[in-house]
Amino acid sequence: MNSHQKIGSPSLRLEAAFAPEVPDDVVDVFAILRLVRRRIGLIVVIAGLLTVAAVPAILAIKTEYHARARVLLQTPLRDIDPDKPDGIDIGTEVERLWSRPVARRVIDELKLADVPEFNPALRGPSTIDALRQFIASAFASSHGDGGEVAEVDPSERIMQAYYAHLDIRRADTSEVVEIGFGSTDPALAAMAPNALIDAYRDDARERRLERVAAGETVLAGRMDEQKQRIEAARASVRAFETTNAADLRQATDAEQTVASLSAERGALLREKAEVQSRLQAAELGAKGGGLDDGGIDDPNLFALQRELDAKRFQYAEFSAKYGAAHKSTIEAETAMRETEVAIEAELQRQIGVLRSRLTAIADADEALSRALGTARVALVDVRRREAEHLELKQGVEREIETLTSLEASRRTLQSRIDVPTVELEVLSPATIPLDPQGYGRATYAVAWSLVAAAIAFTVALAIEVADRSVRSTRQLSGAARRAAAVLVPGIRRRDAERLMSGRERRTDPALSEAMRMIMLRLEHSAPELQSVVVTSTRTGVGASFIATALAQEYARNGQAVLLAQIGWRSHRDRGTPGWFGFVKVAERPVSVGHVICESAGEGIAVLKWGERMTSLLKDRDAIDWILRQAAAEDRLVIFDCPPVLEAVDALVVAGRADRALLVVKWGATARSDAEAAYERLSEVCLNRILMSVNMVERGRHALYGFPDAGLMARA
Repeated sequence: MNSHQKIGSPSLRLEAAFAPEVPDDVVDVFAILRLVRRRIGLIVVIAGLLTVAAVPAILAIKTEYHARARVLLQTPLRDIDPDKPDGIDIGTEVERLWSRPVARRVIDELKLADVPEFNPALRGPSTIDALRQFIASAFASSHGDGGEVAEVDPSERIMQAYYAHLDIRRADTSEVVEIGFGSTDPALAAMAPNALIDAYRDDARERRLERVAAGETVLAGRMDEQKQRIEAARASVRAFETTNAADLRQATDAEQTVASLSAERGALLREKAEVQSRLQAAELGAKGGGLDDGGIDDPNLFALQRELDAKRFQYAEFSAKYGAAHKSTIEAETAMRETEVAIEAELQRQIGVLRSRLTAIADADEALSRALGTARVALVDVRRREAEHLELKQGVEREIETLTSLEASRRTLQSRIDVPTVELEVLSPATIPLDPQGYGRATYAVAWSLVAAAIAFTVALAIEVADRSVRSTRQLSGAARRAAAVLVPGIRRRDAERLMSGRERRTDPALSEAMRMIMLRLEHSAPELQSVVVTSTRTGVGASFIATALAQEYARNGQAVLLAQIGWRSHRDRGTPGWFGFVKVAERPVSVGHVICESAGEGIAVLKWGERMTSLLKDRDAIDWILRQAAAEDRLVIFDCPPVLEAVDALVVAGRADRALLVVKWGATARSDAEAAYERLSEVCLNRILMSVNMVERGRHALYGFPDAGLMARA
């Protein structure tokens, strides 16, 4: 019987509709929609549970009123210093507005401890608070703390609630600061910013008073210490004056003495110079130089010189007139010589007198030098004591100046009590808001619903990403991806059991269509098909069901089938007592009729495994004998083999069969198992393997967008 005779039902239609493949670098929007449709139930359940869990929190939300005040912070005019162009630091002042002392003032002034909105002790614990307390207790218990949670100060909770409702921010880069406060009470929302401004001023004034008081205390101590230093300096001056009174009084006398001695010594030195000049002139005259240089002013010498000049003239006159031998000339020459001798004698006397005077002047100068040196030493000592006295007086003046500076600092500090460090100008005070701000419960409910839907979608996406099961051969890699595959729809378990037992004659149209597709693929690749090995990756995939359904479909098309169950898997595979089974075939050759134990329907003979376990590795001839016997009776042999990854029997049979059918379970078989099983089979029957994806959920499979999504369309 050829292929056209076997597959001739007019109801069979091969659907060639393939979904287009989308490149990996393109976002497939329809894939997201298909994921939502596939997991719509999970998404709805998770989103619903999250929404229900958030209902208490949403119901606990109350509408808040927000009020704002705007203030201008700037440097006071009297504190503007051209050397400090930056002025105040707005960021620092904003932090002071956030400070806890200011917050305590506002809490006390507004009596927030009596408002349930800010004091959790006045209201019952919310669901969120109870859940948080439970988690904290469980965490403490797991760490060996006995489940005891540290008690929180009630005032600290009020402080936290106050800060949660407060909003302080700087308006852009200006010196304007906005103070906002939210509360369910509009009046309280308006009072809080104004109270914060007053508290900030009071706190700033108290800080100024504290700083001034601290500064005054420091200055008072320094001033007392300075006064003591002044008294000590004055006492040092008085003690110095008492000790050195005589020396200080002799200062003028010492100066006069030095001046007098200096003048006297100057006169003596001038006289010495004069005497030395006269002595040099006399010595020059004694050597014949004459008395014309002006260095000798003695009247006797000048008289003798005039007399000598007259006698020289007379001598010259007589010599010229009478001659040198004349008596008058000789007398004149004698008188001239006598006068010269008298002048020389007078000069020698003058030289002796001048030298005696020089010796006297030298002795007097030595005495004056000693006296002057003593006077100068005394004057230096007096000057040193005067300098010490002056230094002590100046020390007193410096200490007084320091005290004066401290007193001026104290006055400046006292003047700053009423001058604020920062000038605060209220541009717009907070007023009672007329309308609430923020979102209502409905908005929060819608927003949370969207968040819950997003979370549910993320969970569904994570499940999809973590799903490593086979839903299409296009998910596989390597040769398994290119293998021909047929999708087999899933049917009810009861119908499957009835079909396996042979009691079910009617077949699901989609299942029958899938079996016909398998038959077509098998016979198209092997026109003279005589044997098929049906195996799976692991147990529970439905390989025996596929083998039985395939045998029944062949039988309905008029093809005699021998369904041989290979491998001992359970007690039901032993066969009916008295029948041989496959094990007997391996022991001794018999006819096919002797080993067939039952029939699964008209045209189908079933060969059970037998009553004991054996290995096909040593009974390979039995497979060949069955193939020869079946060919003699024109039967198609379908081997129902154990899983490839659990037993070697399938590989032994596949090596002798015409084709192999690898069965995987849709949504259950791991991709790695399918790839490993295909690789094992390809080692013994390369290019002779057909894959079958069993138990396909038709509705869900169409939502995955695989290229084979349209292969299950019905006629």
